[in-house]
Amino acid sequence: MLFWRLTGLELKLQQYRLGEAFSRAIHDRHGITVLNRAWESPSTLPRPDELRDPDRWYRRVVLGQAPSGQPAPAPA
Repeated sequence: MLFWRLTGLELKLQQYRLGEAFSRAIHDRHGITVLNRAWESPSTLPRPDELRDPDRWYRRVVLGQAPSGQPAPAPA
């Protein structure tokens, strides 16, 4: 276990698990078409806080809402 911590493998495994949980939550709630939107561009990738709160990502990317619940600004 010490080897995993020293090499960063433990952190990488946690990142994979978090990504898998995010993907599963979006897929199960909204389907593969919505999940595929995450990979459309760098701006649609889930942010670190959204990985732990997939509904936040959905509101921002799919519904176009800013985190405060207001409409997101139009892309430049």
